[in-house]
Order: sequence, then structure tokens, then C-alpha cells
Amino acid sequence: MKRKRKRNPVSASRVRKTRSRRADMAGKLAKAGKLYSDFHGMDPKQIKRYPHPKIDVGMRVGRVIAIAYEADHGERYVHKFTGASRPWLISSHNGKTLALVGGRFKMTERGIEDR
Repeated sequence: MKRKRKRNPVSASRVRKTRSRRADMAGKLAKAGKLYSDFHGMDPKQIKRYPHPKIDVGMRVGRVIAIAYEADHGERYVHKFTGASRPWLISSHNGKTLALVGGRFKMTERGIEDR
């Protein structure tokens, strides 16, 4: 008696998409590690994903004029945004998450830079 061959329940296209997502994540982690090294002047002790809850409904607080932060290496920075580089400060609907949205700036080895 011939046995029926079982089919893989996961389609080939789904496997390709999963591999593609993993490769994309690996590329993003590598870029984040390089940016960390460039900014802090040392290799990261670990590279970690920071899942950010998507703010799909929230409140626009206003334009960000400046941001102050202390980097992992201990140095303190104050960046004053100019003109169109200013992002919006957005709050989640429950007020527990804040995000910078829009603006023309980029994080580089020198810190935040307006574009």
C-alpha cells in the first residue's frame, strides 16, 4: 500500500518572506551597531531590538524646538532644531508613549544633525 505524502503546511512564499524579514532585521541591527560605534567611539556590549509600540491614535503636542539627552558614554548634549528640521512631538492616546515624527534631521556619529 502506497503512503500518502504529507505536504509542508508552510508555503514556500511564506518561507521566503520570513527569510527576507530576518535578513532585513540583521541588516538593521548591523547598521544600529555601526551607528552606536561611530557615535560612542566604542563597540556596543550588546545589540538589542527595541520594539516600539506603534502610535496609531494619538495627540499632536507641538513642534520640538530642542532636545537634551545624556549618551551612554556620559556626555550630555542639547540639540536645537532649526526651521523645517523640527519634528512633531506626538503622544499616544493614553499619554504613556512619546515619539518624534517628521522633521529633517538624522542621527550621526556627531549626534543629531539638521538636514
